[in-house]
Amino acid sequence: MGYSDWKELASDALNLFDGVKNPELREKVNQMREIMLVLKEENISLKEENSELQRQLNDKDEMIPEGKYYVKKDDHGEIIGRFCSGCHDDKKKKIRLHAGGVTGWWDCPICKTSVTDSTYVEPNYDGNIGNGWMAS
Repeated sequence: MGYSDWKELASDALNLFDGVKNPELREKVNQMREIMLVLKEENISLKEENSELQRQLNDKDEMIPEGKYYVKKDDHGEIIGRFCSGCHDDKKKKIRLHAGGVTGWWDCPICKTSVTDSTYVEPNYDGNIGNGWMAS
């Protein structure tokens, strides 16, 4: 017998007592109703907490620390997303890092952290403009 069976049985019993004139019995029935409401609220709260813990457990399995950020990989081990470690560690939020316009550079749109990966190459600022539109 589960919670829903007990709830239905108790509800049926309480409905039978609605016509009873005995004040002491009516008081006990009202106390039962109050307890049922508290149990219902606790049950809802526990289910929500369980769902949140389950989500956190699943997130922990799929979020892999890699350097200064977390990654999520597909079944073949390929990276399918990079996530800010600061936002994840501090607020438990999965904030996807955005490519920063330079290979290997990643920016968090929330906390504004920038990180680099192994493909990042420091730009050469030797004053040579090259063949761009500013070259003359």
